[in-house]
Amino acid sequence: NKFYKLMINRFERKFVFEQTSPKNIEILIKLSKVGFYEIFYERYINNIYFDTINFDNYYDNIDGVSDRVKHRIRWYNDFFLNSNDAVFEIKRRKGLLVNKETLLLDNFYLNENINISKYLNQKCELQKKELIHNHNLFPVLINRYKRRYFLSRDKKCRATIDSDIEASSINRYTKFNFITFYKNSVILELKYDISYDSEAGSITNLFKTRLNKNSKYVVAFEFLKNKI
Repeated sequence: NKFYKLMINRFERKFVFEQTSPKNIEILIKLSKVGFYEIFYERYINNIYFDTINFDNYYDNIDGVSDRVKHRIRWYNDFFLNSNDAVFEIKRRKGLLVNKETLLLDNFYLNENINISKYLNQKCELQKKELIHNHNLFPVLINRYKRRYFLSRDKKCRATIDSDIEASSINRYTKFNFITFYKNSVILELKYDISYDSEAGSITNLFKTRLNKNSKYVVAFEFLKNKI
């Protein structure tokens, strides 16, 4: 387990805004008294989500299980590449409290002709380290979206704005078929240390939308299922 890095526990709150643009949400959070400002360039986030043969991760979310887990590979920007930043993540959630374990993947790559299921099950570094086998996992779907990053003036709260969300099933075919969903919608996530919870309330009071558990994996799963 020396490859893993355990991240500090934090709260994550998600909000879905329909029929709007990322710019409108940027203006909204900048109006909050904590003074959000952009800290990073906009980039694409790519994820391959795994689940068990019984889809335990999916059903735990649907059934409202407080303690649940997600397994994914994540990398940034170009979809087809020899990636230097791909990681395998185990994301554990207990209510709003989240922690992650990450493993850097050396020599992770995709190309337009690769059979991704075969690659992940036979050639990928995850298989060599028996991470997929030990967790009884198989690849289910891919999603990707644009993300912008913001930080509060006191540096205690991060905000991310996600848009242009699309997903593709993983099957025996080699080609990917990305379909856009959440059209004209934006997902805002607030991420902060447990001790900051009371201050975070002043931010969320600005929003005219409800807190949403909104697993991108679950939403993409259900969207793609209806396209079959």
